[in-house]
Amino acid sequence: MLSFFPIRPSDSPLQEAWRTIEPNIVRVAAAFASETGVEELRGKVIGAGSFDTAEKQWLIGIQSGITQPKALERLRTAENSEVRIPFGSAVVATSNLVAPDFFHPKLYYFENEATDAVAVVSTSANLTYSGLRTNVEQALVWYGMCSDAPAEELSEWWRRFWAEADPATSSFVADYEAVRPRLPLRKRPLSREAADLELRKASVFWIELTRKPEGGSYNQIELLYNGHFFFYPKTKNPPKASGRTLTFEDNRGHVYDDGSRQITFNGPPRRPGGNSMWRVYMPTLAMGFREYQDGDVIVHFKRTNQADHYLIEVAASDSPLGLTWIDESTVIEHPGPPPHRMGWS
Repeated sequence: MLSFFPIRPSDSPLQEAWRTIEPNIVRVAAAFASETGVEELRGKVIGAGSFDTAEKQWLIGIQSGITQPKALERLRTAENSEVRIPFGSAVVATSNLVAPDFFHPKLYYFENEATDAVAVVSTSANLTYSGLRTNVEQALVWYGMCSDAPAEELSEWWRRFWAEADPATSSFVADYEAVRPRLPLRKRPLSREAADLELRKASVFWIELTRKPEGGSYNQIELLYNGHFFFYPKTKNPPKASGRTLTFEDNRGHVYDDGSRQITFNGPPRRPGGNSMWRVYMPTLAMGFREYQDGDVIVHFKRTNQADHYLIEVAASDSPLGLTWIDESTVIEHPGPPPHRMGWS
């Protein structure tokens, strides 16, 4: 059966194959993985209960540093789960994470030991949120028995690559994260007070998302330092009703002005128990804005002549457009949890 993405979550060929086979053995090979993709596969496509109990092996590529270290950690620490990296040592040993051998399959294998039934999903979709939900992808599903020739050939291929791949231990993931390419940073000494003044006057603001945004819709961007002054130039100390309604317009001319697009202070005094961060509530995937759910992107805002109305655009962190935005900006970096950097001009 041949299927094409994007499709509704309930129509996922992976979900249908899982429910048909009810596997207790899972083998997944993917060139790239994101933290959001792992969460989506477990929580929405498969379901946490049956996902956790199955015996799982993962062959995940790290060429070019696209796979997120947090994705490897999620897979490595999941129940009944083991991760290995094909050509991992060779990739990490290079200066740009590009080794001669590129592990590039996207394959999902489900087996039920009690019935010997097997499903193989061969697809263009990587283990990322975009691959599973929003990209235009294809998936071809084969059903059979584990003794059938296609299943035996796949198992033999798996055993060979599994034996040769590097285990994704905590130290390996740390080594990978340490050499993973990061955005170049043009450092400029700047006091907080100066940043506040500049942000109030800036016409452009961007923030780097190294992981998925917060919130169930993956659309809540937490701002660093006093980044809220770009959107809400009132006060450093949030009053009781801190918040402001914003409207956004993307590069396709779609306007997001439903009233829930806001900047708010998520913490006391307005929201006791919050994380004391300013958050921008961006358009959601359900609204058709689908560029940033996996992270590793720059979200770019530009003022317009309308009050509280911003043009929004997203680019990959290492893309020519993203690097141009960085080069034209004053940039500051935060050493703590993501997001890590923001800039303005």
